Amino acid sequence: NLSPPALIIVGETVRFFQNGSRFRERILYLGTNPEKYKSLGTIIHHPMIAVSPATIDPGDARHILDGLPRTDLILLTSRFAVRYFFEFLRRQGFDRKALRAVDFAVIGEDTARALVNHGFYPLVTAEEETSEGLLSALEKSLALHGKRIVFPRSSLPNPFLKTELEKRGSIVDEITIYQNTKPPQRDLPAGPIDKILFTSPSTVGNFLQDYGRIPREWQILAKGSRTREALAAAGYSSEVLVFE
Repeated sequence: NLSPPALIIVGETVRFFQNGSRFRERILYLGTNPEKYKSLGTIIHHPMIAVSPATIDPGDARHILDGLPRTDLILLTSRFAVRYFFEFLRRQGFDRKALRAVDFAVIGEDTARALVNHGFYPLVTAEEETSEGLLSALEKSLALHGKRIVFPRSSLPNPFLKTELEKRGSIVDEITIYQNTKPPQRDLPAGPIDKILFTSPSTVGNFLQDYGRIPREWQILAKGSRTREALAAAGYSSEVLVFE
């Protein structure tokens, strides 16, 4: 005999409910967007990746800029890709009006919001925040054969999107627009830790490089299947966290 408004919570989602009067778990967060996860507990921010603009070869820059007016689609896989792509255009004196006829595809709502803040709206937004999720969303929405695509990306090697799009007949120009590097090693935060949240395979590798192991008493959370695979390869089991 329910009447609106009613809220139904099903399955594992119940575990993320936090009553304000209960103990809030301390979560060591290794990514770059701690505000997104603050409802899970007390977030202890200890980033294991550092992001900065990439140095772009002038020839590569000219190739991308000359091709942008004829581009069908621009792929943006993080809010950093949005930020540094538009900074790149500004530094080069590129007139953004030329992009009005170009479509955008993005991963996740955070990237979509970052794009909207620059005055552009994505044609495709992948809800699953992975390269595989973006490819699936593109296949459902667009005919990919013959599409001219520009892909501003990070310095971390991940050939999946370019390879798979080219298999489907797309013409893909990649450009490394920002660097994703390991910060200098520093001491772990003081105080007890209940959980540790890895947001990407690079946070896994960088953490283990600096600290050698994950304490046995910490519960391990992994954002997405690729992060979980990286943890498994290092000998750790984890709970996959999808929190959008």
